[in-house]
Amino acid sequence: MAFRDRLRTVRKCLKLKQYEMAKKLDIQYVTYNKYEVGVTQPNIEYLGRLNRTFNVNINWLITGVGTMFVDYEESDVIEKVNTLQDYMNNVDDKLPEVRHGS
Repeated sequence: MAFRDRLRTVRKCLKLKQYEMAKKLDIQYVTYNKYEVGVTQPNIEYLGRLNRTFNVNINWLITGVGTMFVDYEESDVIEKVNTLQDYMNNVDDKLPEVRHGS
Protein backbone atom coordinates (compact mmCIF):
# COMPACT_ATOMS: atom_id res chain seq x y z
CA MET A 1 0.00 0.00 0.00
CA ALA A 2 1.39 3.40 -1.03
CA PHE A 3 1.40 6.59 1.02
CA ARG A 4 -1.59 7.93 -0.88
CA ASP A 5 -3.56 4.76 -0.13
CA ARG A 6 -2.76 4.98 3.58
CA LEU A 7 -3.76 8.66 3.59
CA ARG A 8 -7.08 7.75 1.97
CA THR A 9 -7.53 4.96 4.54
CA VAL A 10 -7.04 7.45 7.39
CA ARG A 11 -9.59 9.83 5.90
CA LYS A 12 -12.16 7.10 5.36
CA CYS A 13 -11.61 5.77 8.88
CA LEU A 14 -12.34 9.28 10.16
CA LYS A 15 -15.47 9.32 7.96
CA LEU A 16 -14.46 12.57 6.29
CA LYS A 17 -14.71 13.75 2.72
CA GLN A 18 -11.59 15.17 1.09
CA TYR A 19 -12.77 18.76 1.46
CA GLU A 20 -13.57 18.16 5.15
CA MET A 21 -10.13 16.68 5.77
CA ALA A 22 -8.49 19.64 4.03
CA LYS A 23 -10.50 22.12 6.10
CA LYS A 24 -9.60 20.42 9.40
CA LEU A 25 -5.93 20.46 8.40
CA ASP A 26 -6.12 24.10 7.26
CA ILE A 27 -4.98 23.38 3.70
CA GLN A 28 -6.65 23.88 0.35
CA TYR A 29 -8.81 21.10 -1.01
CA VAL A 30 -6.74 20.95 -4.21
CA THR A 31 -3.57 20.45 -2.18
CA TYR A 32 -5.09 17.64 -0.14
CA ASN A 33 -6.44 15.99 -3.28
CA LYS A 34 -2.96 16.02 -4.84
CA TYR A 35 -1.60 14.21 -1.78
CA GLU A 36 -4.31 11.58 -1.89
CA VAL A 37 -4.03 10.89 -5.62
CA GLY A 38 -0.23 10.81 -5.42
CA VAL A 39 0.57 13.86 -7.56
CA THR A 40 2.63 15.48 -4.79
CA GLN A 41 4.01 14.48 -1.40
CA PRO A 42 3.24 16.49 1.74
CA ASN A 43 5.88 18.40 3.63
CA ILE A 44 6.88 17.85 7.24
CA GLU A 45 4.53 20.59 8.47
CA TYR A 46 1.55 18.78 6.98
CA LEU A 47 2.62 15.45 8.51
CA GLY A 48 2.86 17.17 11.88
CA ARG A 49 -0.66 18.56 11.45
CA LEU A 50 -1.98 15.09 10.69
CA ASN A 51 -0.36 13.79 13.84
CA ARG A 52 -1.49 16.64 16.08
CA THR A 53 -5.03 16.81 14.70
CA PHE A 54 -5.88 13.13 14.37
CA ASN A 55 -3.10 11.25 16.22
CA VAL A 56 -2.04 9.63 12.94
CA ASN A 57 1.08 7.52 13.28
CA ILE A 58 3.47 9.20 10.83
CA ASN A 59 5.69 6.11 10.70
CA TRP A 60 2.70 4.03 9.59
CA LEU A 61 1.63 6.69 7.11
CA ILE A 62 5.05 6.77 5.44
CA THR A 63 6.15 3.13 5.76
CA GLY A 64 3.07 1.09 6.61
CA VAL A 65 4.77 -0.16 9.79
CA GLY A 66 2.95 0.09 13.10
CA THR A 67 -0.60 1.16 13.86
CA MET A 68 -2.61 3.81 12.03
CA PHE A 69 -3.25 5.90 15.14
CA VAL A 70 -1.13 6.54 18.23
CA ASP A 71 -1.64 8.14 21.59
CA TYR A 72 1.46 10.28 22.12
CA GLU A 73 2.08 12.84 24.76
CA GLU A 74 2.51 16.26 23.15
CA SER A 75 6.20 16.38 24.08
CA ASP A 76 6.77 13.06 22.29
CA VAL A 77 5.13 14.42 19.14
CA ILE A 78 7.26 17.55 19.20
CA GLU A 79 10.41 15.47 19.66
CA LYS A 80 9.50 13.15 16.77
CA VAL A 81 8.64 16.03 14.43
CA ASN A 82 11.91 17.77 15.31
CA THR A 83 13.85 14.55 14.67
CA LEU A 84 12.15 14.11 11.32
CA GLN A 85 12.81 17.76 10.45
CA ASP A 86 16.51 17.31 11.27
CA TYR A 87 16.62 14.23 9.07
CA MET A 88 14.93 16.07 6.18
CA ASN A 89 17.35 18.98 6.53
CA ASN A 90 20.30 16.58 6.38
CA VAL A 91 18.88 14.96 3.25
CA ASP A 92 18.39 18.38 1.66
CA ASP A 93 21.98 19.32 2.55
CA LYS A 94 23.29 16.15 0.86
CA LEU A 95 21.32 16.57 -2.38
CA PRO A 96 23.74 19.07 -3.98
CA GLU A 97 26.62 16.63 -3.30
CA VAL A 98 24.71 13.79 -4.94
CA ARG A 99 23.72 15.89 -7.95
CA HIS A 100 27.28 17.07 -8.55
CA GLY A 101 28.96 13.74 -7.83
CA SER A 102 30.83 15.00 -4.77
